[in-house]
Amino acid sequence: MLYPKRETYRNPKIYNFSPKNDKNIEISPKMIWGIVLLIIIVAIIWFFFYSNYFKIKNIETNGTYNNEVKTLIDQFYEKNILLFRPGKIESDMIAKQSSIKNIEIKRGVPDTLKIDINVRTPVIIWKTGEKKYYLDDEGIVFELDSFDEASLNIVEDSQNIDVTPGTKIVTKNFIDFVNNISEKIKKDFEINIKSIKITETTFQIEIEKEDGIRIIFNTLGNPNNQIEALKKILEAKKDDIHEYIDLRIEGRVYYK
Repeated sequence: MLYPKRETYRNPKIYNFSPKNDKNIEISPKMIWGIVLLIIIVAIIWFFFYSNYFKIKNIETNGTYNNEVKTLIDQFYEKNILLFRPGKIESDMIAKQSSIKNIEIKRGVPDTLKIDINVRTPVIIWKTGEKKYYLDDEGIVFELDSFDEASLNIVEDSQNIDVTPGTKIVTKNFIDFVNNISEKIKKDFEINIKSIKITETTFQIEIEKEDGIRIIFNTLGNPNNQIEALKKILEAKKDDIHEYIDLRIEGRVYYK
């Protein structure tokens, strides 16, 4: 049998498993307060700008609006009311929808908007080229995606001049004259109007009947006097008129 040498037991190896140079991590009160403060700031930011508490849930409207404007207003729901800038939004809405006549938006924290708004009412259709616009009773041009056009007169611009929505292109007098004259022609003469045109200036309009005869009016003149003159010329010379009746000069009637 073999035995280990004695030297093996005389010099045993001792192993030390104790960790060397261990240091305790100490967190100062200042660091703790810094972490707490950071957490509080993050919580405040989240509460004011990301929580549901300040999201727009109610919109109160006063006045008139159309479908196009309603679509714009509906987009405000769920937006943060603290980040909502009424002045900028008002300008953006008018730029997007020229039918807006006036608008004022007020914020009611935490979740309500109050909108005072009025939109323009179409009274005439303005056609330039293939493009149709609408005019309100002040002669301001604007656009709508859809509207029942059956009850409106269409004025065709023979010059096809481009117009800018939101600008005034004719006077209120012109609007009133066109609607007044067309109504009297349909009612008093039972004439179906084929078209209403302006040629070189809005100071005159040409109303074309279904038979192709044109009636030329002076929009600065008295509409009742011109209608009375039209009655007289049709009674006296109806069969001799083949092209036009010119009523622009007060007290005189030209025809061909």
